Amino acid sequence: MDKKSLVDRVFSQMVDLKVEKKFKTTFFKIYIMFGIVILSLVLTIA
Repeated sequence: MDKKSLVDRVFSQMVDLKVEKKFKTTFFKIYIMFGIVILSLVLTIA
């Protein structure tokens, strides 16, 4: 449940980023890095 809600939060925030075109590229890079970290954590836990 926690993993799914976390993914939903990330997706909703990424949708909000599409509106913020000024900071899109910078935040997109940050979210990619966060996604990699979260994926690695989920894989190590699972």
